[in-house]
Amino acid sequence: MKTKFFIILTLIAIFATACFDFSGKEIRRCDFTEAQDMVVPYEKGQVISFIYDKGQVIDLIVTEIEQQWNQYGVDGGMIEDYITYKFKQIELKSDVNNMEIIFNVTAVGCLSGEGENCEIKIFLNPYKGYFMFDSDKDGNFMFFSSFHDSIEINSKVYCNVGEAKFNRDVLDSTSPPFQEMQLFYNKEYGILQINRDSENFLTLKN
Repeated sequence: MKTKFFIILTLIAIFATACFDFSGKEIRRCDFTEAQDMVVPYEKGQVISFIYDKGQVIDLIVTEIEQQWNQYGVDGGMIEDYITYKFKQIELKSDVNNMEIIFNVTAVGCLSGEGENCEIKIFLNPYKGYFMFDSDKDGNFMFFSSFHDSIEINSKVYCNVGEAKFNRDVLDSTSPPFQEMQLFYNKEYGILQINRDSENFLTLKN
């Protein structure tokens, strides 16, 4: 009797699986605009020279530019409809002090259905945390802590420069000690300067 009951339950499960679609569906797709694709100006294999710390010149190499589509569930249940969004990662590396800068660019605006912004996070290893700002669909910067129409860095004047503060991981106990860091950035050159405790830490070499 138990065997017959088990067989009946198995047949019901097979029938249900065959007759119903348990997969969610894509309800929206979020891509970068052409202008947003240019907000991070680096190309794979490019070498960017910086003045590091006390005057040493180091080269950061763009070792990786990867793009992929990710999915974000919107229902919160076992069977979720989802939004597909574009994600891009750019990595710059140097052999000096094992420095690594990672850009995570995410088409976040349409996840909430309220816009087409993309979010740019910049991680500076070995420091735990990130700089962050947004770009609208036309490539205009948003959410910088300060914005400069022009600013002089390393005896050169740059235009349309955003300034962002470092968001430190509150649980971090392993990265080098510092009080605060600031990033200066524009679309033409990318990272112009990073200051640590009000002193130049990484400055684009002219």
